[in-house]
Amino acid sequence: MEYSDISYGYTPSGKKEVFETVYRVVGLEPNTKEEYAVNCDKIDLVSLYVAEGVTHLQASYCGLKEIHLPSTIDYAHCVQNKLEIINLPEGMTGINCHGNNFKKLSIPSTITFLICSDNNLTEVVLPNGIESVCCGENNISYLEIPESLQSLEIDNANLSKINIPPKGKLKYLKIENNNLSEINITYKLSCLRIRGNNIKRIDNLPEGFKRLYCDKNVKGLEPYIDTDIYIFLH
Repeated sequence: MEYSDISYGYTPSGKKEVFETVYRVVGLEPNTKEEYAVNCDKIDLVSLYVAEGVTHLQASYCGLKEIHLPSTIDYAHCVQNKLEIINLPEGMTGINCHGNNFKKLSIPSTITFLICSDNNLTEVVLPNGIESVCCGENNISYLEIPESLQSLEIDNANLSKINIPPKGKLKYLKIENNNLSEINITYKLSCLRIRGNNIKRIDNLPEGFKRLYCDKNVKGLEPYIDTDIYIFLH
């Protein structure tokens, strides 16, 4: 692909639309961050070519079938399009691509934040270094969790097995309405949501655990009834 100093896209009728890159400073001192942003939300587009130098992209509710990202992109928000393939460059740290048609998604090692829910994914390989993931409403039967992950939401994904590292950093886990029959609880976990699975028993909640959401037929909860743990039965 050849890059241009402008970002542009094509509408369903073939009309070319040009998009300005906006410079902005975000955050509070001393943790400010410079961004070079392009916003084409809710503009009817088939394809989009993002200029080299752009770091932040807003391209949601466009009907896009094709996006070409530059090597400089840091974050992309491309929700509710018709994307099937996207090339995420190394150096990128975050993406929200909820509500597309992805069957596969190759995740760069630099990604720390990922939302890829409501797609057609059957597998997600998470790199070590990623911190927050939401990948529900897919068809992912097995998920390997890296030690770096702190927050995971994977509801309604047909999940039947999840591998949680015993020395990982996972604090928040929401895995409702899947096919799990067991779950290993790590020592840093503070909130667990497991409603709508086949899990029959919970044991050994770690010190510092705060909230449990589970089906009311789950056994093993008696030692935690009169403690600081909030238990919500469904």
